Amino acid sequence: MIHKLKVKNFTAFRNADFAFERGINVVIGSNGAGKSHLLKLAYTVARWSYEMVLREKTQSRPDKATMQKDLARKLTSVFRCDGLGRLSTRGKGIQRTEVEATFHDLPKAIVSFSFSTKSTTDAVLEKAPEEFFADEAVFFPTKEMLTMFPGFAALYRDYSLKIDETYYDLCLALEKPLPRLERSNRS
Repeated sequence: MIHKLKVKNFTAFRNADFAFERGINVVIGSNGAGKSHLLKLAYTVARWSYEMVLREKTQSRPDKATMQKDLARKLTSVFRCDGLGRLSTRGKGIQRTEVEATFHDLPKAIVSFSFSTKSTTDAVLEKAPEEFFADEAVFFPTKEMLTMFPGFAALYRDYSLKIDETYYDLCLALEKPLPRLERSNRS
């Protein structure tokens, strides 16, 4: 689980630090304050880290260039933007967006990256994690998602839909069977 998230010039956030507790966190704010963007950013970083764990299981550890491309692809897929620069706060001249995330109980899983208003498909990993967050992350968008679920993953894979990747990732997670729970040995 993400412990801290620091953002500079990311969408609605000029300069903000967020700290998350274990368990459930509640994000409150007025319309347009950036609540969804904050949650999608936290999700993107956690999900990207999890996807790096999956890649390590079938291939070798990805190099920095591959991690950067995968992170940029995940950001543009989740935010459904035409380039990373669209996620930068607008202002005079070229703006630089910086993001740093840490995870609870994983001191070597620090992710720090940046991009600018001119970036299209490249994020720069300022600090590549030495270890990755290995728990699967899902983002629960609006309640309408559950009515779209049957067959949605196949539809998303086969057609170009104007729906962000959080919906697809959630459907993949919903398709999995529930994990087997261990029985306690109480007498």
